[in-house]
Amino acid sequence: MVAKSVQRTLRIENVGTEARINPENAQIYSLVANGVDVMWPGGAPSLYRPNIGWQNSDIVMFPIVGSAPDKERNAIHINGKEFRLGQHGLLRDMKDFTLIDHGSDFAEFEYYYEAMSEVERPAANGKPRLLQSFPFSFNLRKRYSIDLKGALRLRVLLTDGYAHLPMPYMLGWHPAFRTVASGRLLTDHVNLTLDDVRNEKDSVMDLPYESSIQYWNPEFSFVLRHTFGHMQVWSTEACTAIEPITGRAASRLGLDPNADFRTLPNVRRLGENEKEEFEASIILVRK
Repeated sequence: MVAKSVQRTLRIENVGTEARINPENAQIYSLVANGVDVMWPGGAPSLYRPNIGWQNSDIVMFPIVGSAPDKERNAIHINGKEFRLGQHGLLRDMKDFTLIDHGSDFAEFEYYYEAMSEVERPAANGKPRLLQSFPFSFNLRKRYSIDLKGALRLRVLLTDGYAHLPMPYMLGWHPAFRTVASGRLLTDHVNLTLDDVRNEKDSVMDLPYESSIQYWNPEFSFVLRHTFGHMQVWSTEACTAIEPITGRAASRLGLDPNADFRTLPNVRRLGENEKEEFEASIILVRK
């Protein structure tokens, strides 16, 4: 195994595309092609991190997307018991991950969670400290690579913790990119300005069943494709997140906040000894 503290930045590259990963949080904070960086650097090492805006660049959302169904309590309910989970779940707060492999054009990280372990969400932005937990063990691997065409590829592999019961979950990828004022988002079905997104509730627009989207602006352009099933977009003046997701946030669907998490229509289930794999790619348009 490769110790994650060996260096301050991991660098992967291929055919003119370069990505930089912060080994302290396993986030890609820089993705450069044609001399232009498309990423929002909120997850960069502290020396390079802006002191405004979202303090992440790229997180995996698990085991929930968005707010928990019981938004007031930051909680899900399973079998009559309450489990606290902050925005986008506890994986983003897990510090005990391992860099299991790294080459010139790839890096792979592994997370292992033991059921009922407490994961702290520090106090921030006026919200109090939160101790999160989940009643299922799981193993999650994420692998970044840059292929021979210069596309960044993400592969997420999820395995349950052998609990003899199906594990309910939601999962998503939340990369954030630099906002450019005249940027547009295009799919086969929509043509949006970033203002269109910001005019939505919580500045989030749901794009159900969309599997491909182009982010275009005068400085750069790319196409994001994925196999998660759905997508949502969040935009601020500083950054724009294009998020492949397995299901829409329960709080946005108006579901019963006290319902058993396992029964919600936006929740997937992973059985004993099963695995699920999700992929996404960012194909940079070279000008």
